Amino acid sequence: MRDHAKAAFLQHTGWDTARQIPLKADASARRYHRLVSQRTAILMDADPKRGEDTEQFVRVADFLRDAGLRVPQIFEADHQHGFLIIEDFGDTLLSDRISQRPDQKQDLYCKVIDVLIALRRCDVLDWIAPSNIDSLTRMVDPAFEYFVKDKEQKRAIRTCLSDILSTPLEATQTVSLRDVHAENIMILDDRGGLASIGLLDFQDAFACHPAYDVMSLLQDVRRPFDPDFEAEMMRYFQAHSAMDGFEDGYFALGFLRNFRILGRFQELADLGKTEYVQFTPRVVQILRHNLDHTSLAPMRPLIDPILRELS
Repeated sequence: MRDHAKAAFLQHTGWDTARQIPLKADASARRYHRLVSQRTAILMDADPKRGEDTEQFVRVADFLRDAGLRVPQIFEADHQHGFLIIEDFGDTLLSDRISQRPDQKQDLYCKVIDVLIALRRCDVLDWIAPSNIDSLTRMVDPAFEYFVKDKEQKRAIRTCLSDILSTPLEATQTVSLRDVHAENIMILDDRGGLASIGLLDFQDAFACHPAYDVMSLLQDVRRPFDPDFEAEMMRYFQAHSAMDGFEDGYFALGFLRNFRILGRFQELADLGKTEYVQFTPRVVQILRHNLDHTSLAPMRPLIDPILRELS
């Protein structure tokens, strides 16, 4: 049935004779094909029955484009069935470029952080969901599913997490793309400045502490973790975007996100995407790094036993 809907969409949009080249799948339910004809484009297959929302993707894309950031143009859309044809940004992911040219790593990460600083200046519109204690603490549910069975232990972790997050949540929230990492960022050499950074996978944007996306970028579990480089890039962000309480927010949200990822990778393995489990040791490493921060001292005795079992 879905193949028929896709074929009808491609025929209606004039892309039915294009060659379809499957692209690497990510952790979501979305699928991508490069359409090759007289020009190229990307077919996004985002089935609404699997929780995907192409209308939200377009809405966030329009918001980011209006902010002067580089996101794919939307050429065609079928929101009922969950299909989009969007601009092809090519194949140069940030992860690929820094693997090929490690000498460019610092400059490229600074450019991505410049994008995040520009995003911080944007107004948080009323359709962008804000963060609160309840929404953030629910993010760790996947980790609870696999690693925390005792109800009292769950309650203790949630209570401690609420306390740790309460001060960072007093900061003015800014738009967060949520999943900023080296395989969601394209390097576009046809332009300079902010336009040289292409953004992907932003449909789950929400409002959060300004440190969230910086943390997501620097604590990317798919890349070797370098705490010295992390510290250098944090200083770069703070030098260009001075704010109080940045580190407390950064490390609290770093714990939150990576504890969630710990469970999420197990979830994906159950769905047959076993390649993510290989990153578990790095997730544990980054969790310990976050727990070393002074503000997370109350959380250490609650989480250390879990991490010891995974080591």
